[in-house]
Amino acid sequence: MNYRVRRCLICALCAWAWVVANAGLARAQAVDTRVLIDISGSMKRTDPNNMRAAALRLVTDLLPSGSQAGVWTFGRYVNMEVPHGVVDDVWRARAERGASRIHSRGMFTNIEDALRRATRDWQGASSGSRRNLLLLTDGMVDVSKEPGANQASRARLLQLLLPDLKARDIKIMTVALSAEADHELLRMLARETAGWYELASDAGQLQRAFLHAFEKTADTDAVPLHDNGFQVDASIKELTLLVFRAEQASPTLLQSPDGTEYSANTPPPGARWRSDEGYDLITVEQPQAGHWQVDAQLDPDNRVLVATDLRLQTGELGNHRLPSDGVEISASLQEAGRRIERADFMQLVQVFAEHTRPDGSVNSYRLQPNAAQEFTATIGDLRDEGVHSIVISASSDTFARERQVRFNVALPVTLDLGTAEQDYPVRIAARTEFIGAEQLQVQASLQGVPGQLRPLDLVRDEDGIWYGRIGELPAREHTLSLRITGTSPSGQPVDFDLPPVVIEQAPALPPEPVIPPQPPPRPRFDWIEYAWPLAAANVAALFLVSALWWWRKRRDSDPGLRLGELES
Repeated sequence: MNYRVRRCLICALCAWAWVVANAGLARAQAVDTRVLIDISGSMKRTDPNNMRAAALRLVTDLLPSGSQAGVWTFGRYVNMEVPHGVVDDVWRARAERGASRIHSRGMFTNIEDALRRATRDWQGASSGSRRNLLLLTDGMVDVSKEPGANQASRARLLQLLLPDLKARDIKIMTVALSAEADHELLRMLARETAGWYELASDAGQLQRAFLHAFEKTADTDAVPLHDNGFQVDASIKELTLLVFRAEQASPTLLQSPDGTEYSANTPPPGARWRSDEGYDLITVEQPQAGHWQVDAQLDPDNRVLVATDLRLQTGELGNHRLPSDGVEISASLQEAGRRIERADFMQLVQVFAEHTRPDGSVNSYRLQPNAAQEFTATIGDLRDEGVHSIVISASSDTFARERQVRFNVALPVTLDLGTAEQDYPVRIAARTEFIGAEQLQVQASLQGVPGQLRPLDLVRDEDGIWYGRIGELPAREHTLSLRITGTSPSGQPVDFDLPPVVIEQAPALPPEPVIPPQPPPRPRFDWIEYAWPLAAANVAALFLVSALWWWRKRRDSDPGLRLGELES
């Protein structure tokens, strides 16, 4: 073998090694999403119109091409409804047929077996790939008519299967459909795997819940949608517009920058337009650059997702957080996978963050570039429990990008505080999806006058609940501080200071006026009771006098009467 041949072989081997290495990297960074749909009989009541099918079609259409996915249904048994494979047009056609087969004829709700079967080929750690599992159910673990068998299945799920799923880097997104679902179990599956939990109050909310879960599984870019208008720049290769429709709403219309109007019956050339139950999903390849306009009802869950080389990357905030006074957020821009660090470019970009709290109040922040050419800001006031949303947007004269981050803020314990009439009893109990009741430890202190701090004695009962009593408050205002330590269900340490609780002493009420005893009222003299006998007596006396007077007058005027008197 001469030198030239050897050199060609070496070059070919190097090229082959480079291809293999990059192919391995692509596989390592691939996204694999598995969807589990409950088809138990109770779904006839909670989802009578089978909105699960429309929600499944939505999420399978949103899955990025080239990723991997599969769909399973479960009741008593588990069925692979859509075979696991690469997402492309053929796979989406299979998913369309699979969605049409969703029913509500299952006998039980075998969540344990569904999780085992859908994840059996995910072996070992993920090596950098994304493993996502979306679970929809409306009930409890139900594998038998015997309560003991159901309890045993639930215990195996939490004690054996959940740690195994976590060790394999599987994130579980759970959607609960009904108040009867095992919300504690679903929240624990989501929290322990760094996934996401959401309650769909009715079947009409399923598409939105699936959208939020999808956004947790996919690394997607979006452009801002303001007043139903959005800007497309030349770097965008594909856009996917999601528009939610209200009942009795007019058909959705889309207008391109050149003024052409499109509809579901006349879509843009080469576009995919799905008009389904409650939503429209439009995908346009190589969209025209410029301003696009949507003629539809405004909705906060409407989205414009894009495929582009110019991407907005944000720092990881996690899906679950403990209350805090603030959190540092960061954002950067990337082009073809590399961070843009040119100072001249950075000066032309403006980055903002809009923070929406659970009560709906909104705060805006301007992010400033640091030495590493990242845009940063501190988002304040994360003490309110509930779902927080932060929308980070970057824009210049030539482009606009947006990312939305949703996370849940929750305390690991519940705190109940009584009233002054009860001497302020204190009760602290573990939220078992966050911290184990047996491992929970609580330290409490009470501060009245600044600088005067005294410990508060607490005792724990056999159920792991801590009790105490504050008693009388000599000062007008006190602050109760609680330090929580323990272990999460997966064995992670928990060490957290609860936000201080201000206790205001109830103001003293003014004394009630003393009313002296009043003498009993004198009996009322009833004149009628005594007047009528007296009147009757007077009338009788008057009658007798009148009669005597009349008789005497007759006698004096009649001689016969006088003779009779003389004779007698």
